[in-house]
Amino acid sequence: MIYLVNFIRSEILILLFIGLLFATWIWAIVDIVKSEFRGENDKVLFLILVLLLPFVGTIIYFIVGRPKQINSDYS
Repeated sequence: MIYLVNFIRSEILILLFIGLLFATWIWAIVDIVKSEFRGENDKVLFLILVLLLPFVGTIIYFIVGRPKQINSDYS
């Protein structure tokens, strides 16, 4: 019985983590679509990157892409 409870807890944690990753991915896509970038092709480049490499592309976008936005607080 104890093993079953631990298994269910670990499944819930995994599902919460996957949900968090999915929400972050959706947030990145919405942020890219709504924002303006300094370069002409930056929006398309980051959108393709995030769509083709969902989680790695999202991390790259938040590190490299957000500071390149015109309407960003990073400027």
